[in-house]
Amino acid sequence: MRLTGFPPGLAACAAAILISASSPAWAVEGELARMQDKLDSLFRKVTPSIVGVQPYTPEQRLRFSMGLPRKPEEGAGKAEKNEYFRKLEEVFHRINAVGSGFILDREGYVVTSIRAVPPGARKVTVIFHDGKSESAQVVGRAKAYDVALLKVARKDIEPASLGGEVRLGQQVISAGNVFDITYRMRRFAFSLGTVTGSYEVKAGAGYTTYYEGPIIETDAAVNPGIFGGPLFDLRGRIAGMITSTFSFQRFLGSAVPIERVMKGVQEIRNPAAGLVGERIALTDAGAEVVWSGDDLKIASVEKGGPAEQAGLKPGDSVIMIQEEKPTKENLADLISRAAGAGAFSLRIERDGWEKNFDLEVREPSDEGDQGDDF
Repeated sequence: MRLTGFPPGLAACAAAILISASSPAWAVEGELARMQDKLDSLFRKVTPSIVGVQPYTPEQRLRFSMGLPRKPEEGAGKAEKNEYFRKLEEVFHRINAVGSGFILDREGYVVTSIRAVPPGARKVTVIFHDGKSESAQVVGRAKAYDVALLKVARKDIEPASLGGEVRLGQQVISAGNVFDITYRMRRFAFSLGTVTGSYEVKAGAGYTTYYEGPIIETDAAVNPGIFGGPLFDLRGRIAGMITSTFSFQRFLGSAVPIERVMKGVQEIRNPAAGLVGERIALTDAGAEVVWSGDDLKIASVEKGGPAEQAGLKPGDSVIMIQEEKPTKENLADLISRAAGAGAFSLRIERDGWEKNFDLEVREPSDEGDQGDDF
């Protein structure tokens, strides 16, 4: 039986209803068994490409649980209560900080959510489908895409198959390390659902998010630990990466479309590749900056120049110049003042951390004016 005029997910539901209404019990049982076999085959196919991500060891999380802040005494002020809840939330986040991911290629690159990689972390633990674990290098983060890129040394790995767009009503599968099930039971959790919507999300507008942009909305189960995991179509291709974005009104799962995820990966592997527009020199500091939306980014760093010697890298975000936030209106003035003072004072954001850099500008070169002295 083939139904037309329905999205794939609705067609499957309609087919099941028609089968149960017009077929004898043995036929219904046979059809359901075939559907289950197809799902079992799909789960076996995609499982080797999924990983669990542990930013902290179980021993570290146990220590975190012993560090619960003391509850404020009765009559405590608002500021003290707010500080208590802030510390409590931080401890709970660390205790429950587990994530998921998927293997990108045979070179050992693994994609996950920045939620699974603490700011400044250089290593996290990756758990594979066979229960083996390995310390993975944190290659970088692309906060605008909620993407973190890891690298493992293991060679006998199976990359995921990446898919394209999914349509409203299409059936999808969420998969990952729900409640750290990979560590506890050496398996992943799967949930079959439907694409229920697709729209843009923005931080602070009824959502909680690391990510702004288009999302895929699904009623497939999305629980703690699955962030960074894949959202598969029924061919086993990844349609998106599950993210923490959600609407307070709808309470459904969300995923970053895979094409957006790959843009984040590209930005991490080649930080300057996505920086287009007019490049502006930091006078005599050996670096150029460029606007990326409202963010000022380091676009290039001259080899051996003051910027490289200070530790600046392409892709760094410039938060402050001379203790002032740069804007498109004041940037030229800030650069001129810094050059005139003989030093740039920069505050840079990288990998979720902020750090101050002081660059002494070099003296203008006298080469080319080597005439005789009179």
